[in-house]
Amino acid sequence: MYSDDVNYAYISFMYPILTEINRVNKLFESKDADHTKLYDELTNLVDSFVTKIVLPTQKVDVFTQNIKDFVDKKCYLGYRFESFVSTMREKGLPRNEEEMIRNRCIQFIVQLVNELKNRLPENLKLMKNMKRISVDCALSHNKEPITDLILHFNKNQEYIAKVDEQWRQIHLLKWINTKNTKEFWYEVLDFEDIAGENRFEDLATFAISS
Repeated sequence: MYSDDVNYAYISFMYPILTEINRVNKLFESKDADHTKLYDELTNLVDSFVTKIVLPTQKVDVFTQNIKDFVDKKCYLGYRFESFVSTMREKGLPRNEEEMIRNRCIQFIVQLVNELKNRLPENLKLMKNMKRISVDCALSHNKEPITDLILHFNKNQEYIAKVDEQWRQIHLLKWINTKNTKEFWYEVLDFEDIAGENRFEDLATFAISS
């Protein structure tokens, strides 16, 4: 019976973690996901695990620091887990056994963060830069240039100049699909002026194919 309780405690701890991993994994597999937001989803996933076992006052960069050096052994491990462990404690769970369970949960997160860090795509910087072609950035009057992003795809100077000019003008028009990046760029791709021409075709094609 005691063994069953311990196993359930671990399940209670792992359930929300695995649920979140599965959610983000589905985003990466989805063809409809906004790819300009995947970087944030990925880094937020890692950060959510770090904050579970590190004091809020600690600022940890998992890419340059060892998370083990910042672990809070008294950290809160989630409502399901804490509630069930509290019940186990009322049934006589020894303090040293509880500490062992908690330490295993903490070490699981440490290992998970390290695994995620090691498996992050090599083009993580590119993923971060892809945020710049989101609909919010595109329609901003103070947006960053995307020339360095275009250069990454080995485009020639003439092409870069054309897309850069279109990028600097895109916010001057009124668009309908301003909530979804994918729908926005397809609207831009279908745009025609009074002469039946699309002066944003190169930019839209680049954004959609990137």
